[in-house]
Order: sequence, then structure tokens, then C-alpha cells
Amino acid sequence: MSAGYLQKSRDLASFSVITGAFLALLNFGVTSTNLITFTGALFISIFDPGQRKKTLTRFAVIMIGSLLLLIAFTGLQYAMFSGRTWISNLEGGMSNGALRYVSPFSFAQHSSLFNMLTVNPVLTPNVILIDPGIVAFVTDLNKPYPLYVPIVGFGLIFMALLGFIKGVRTREAWSMAIYVLFAFLLHVVVGFGLAAYKYDMYLYAGHYLFAFFPLAAGFVRDVVNRTVQKILVVLLSLLVLTTLANNIVKHYSTLDYIKSAYTEVINFSDK
Repeated sequence: MSAGYLQKSRDLASFSVITGAFLALLNFGVTSTNLITFTGALFISIFDPGQRKKTLTRFAVIMIGSLLLLIAFTGLQYAMFSGRTWISNLEGGMSNGALRYVSPFSFAQHSSLFNMLTVNPVLTPNVILIDPGIVAFVTDLNKPYPLYVPIVGFGLIFMALLGFIKGVRTREAWSMAIYVLFAFLLHVVVGFGLAAYKYDMYLYAGHYLFAFFPLAAGFVRDVVNRTVQKILVVLLSLLVLTTLANNIVKHYSTLDYIKSAYTEVINFSDK
């Protein structure tokens, strides 16, 4: 939603202070990382070197407005929940929750990381039950991917990379790329989520995966040669159909596997 709003605002060359402030608050309400990427994308979208002072002022006003909204909603939360607010739980949440998921990146240990962050969220993988105690189903990293999986998955990423390179001087490309770059920084450089690597990382994909699609589409859209463009459209259509077929089959097999695994766990606990 936020990325769509920014695209529309760029097209109209108009950024509403109220809407921008509410979206910043909404993103912060989801997670603080969402606020970081939204703020970065907003700055890229709104900044105009030819009108530096005007656009920087507009950005500052939006940020001040979001801060005032945050203060107001924090006060409301304080009144409604007997003095408890998000601030009360921030330190405890960081020490007892978020920080325990951080671990240094190791290629030997996390060799499937890029598949888990980019390919698996698009093409449903094989799953396996690794913890009957909490009934945890995760990607079966011991099973090799069919040949079409890396072709489709990395084909999409490659086209998105080409789209970014082709539009590297545009605000549209950078406003999308910031979601992917921040995810790389957070999950690979900082290592957030790597401590629980075996429990899958594609759960984080909702924060950045969408950016690959407009970048790839932008590459196809901007191809000058119409014949090449038509060929790329056909290839993209094949990728989409392959993904659809894979996910339908894998979803049915996954549901059957989960059902049988639950039955085994229940029968074992009854004994």
C-alpha cells in the first residue's frame, strides 16, 4: 500500500502531508523496520535536486507530523491501557525477543539463505516436520530443488536487477531497491533471523519481495525493441504459469503432509 501510494505521488508530483504522516505511523505500528524502509522510500520519492529546499521542507513536515501522531496515539494508548504503552515493552522486547534471533552470517551454515529469502517465497518448496514438540514445519533443505525452481526464481531476480540498472537514475528504481537493500543489510550483514535459520526465513519476505516485481516489470516496459519486449513478455508468462503449477501441486502435497504429521503427533501423544 505504501509503495503504491509513493508511486502515485511521484506520478502526480504531489505528496500529501497528512497521508504521508499516517502511513509513516502505520508502518511503525507494523514494525520499526517498515518505518525505516518507508522513510527511505519517501525521501527518495520526494527529493528533487532542482527544488531542494522545498522538497526537504515537505519531507521534514511529514516526519514531524508522523511524530506528533505517534505522541498522540501513545497518549491514547497510555490512557486506555492503564499506563502501558509500546515504550514500556520496547526494551524487554529487544532483549528477550529480537536480539536472540541475531547471528553472524556463515556461508557454510547458511548456504541456502538466498533461496530462502528470494526463491522459496515465490515457489513453494518441500517441507518437513523438524520439531514435533511445537509441530514446526520448515523447508526440507536436504531435498534438491527441481531445475525449473532456480531458473524461475533467479530469472525473476535477474530481471529485477536489470530493471534497477536500467532505471538507476530514476527515483522509481531506487524507491523499490531500498526495500531489498535494507533486507540484505538486516538479514545478511546484521544477521537478524539467522539464529533461528532452521525455522525458515521466507517469513520475512513480505517486507521486500514485492519490490522485485515492479523492478522486473520496469525492465520489460522500458525495452525499446518491440520484438525483444514481446519475447520477454512470453518468457514472463511462462515463468508465471510454471510458478502457478508448482504452487498448486506443492500446496496440496504440503497440506497432505501436514495432515499426516499432525495425525502421527496426536496418536503418539495419546500413547
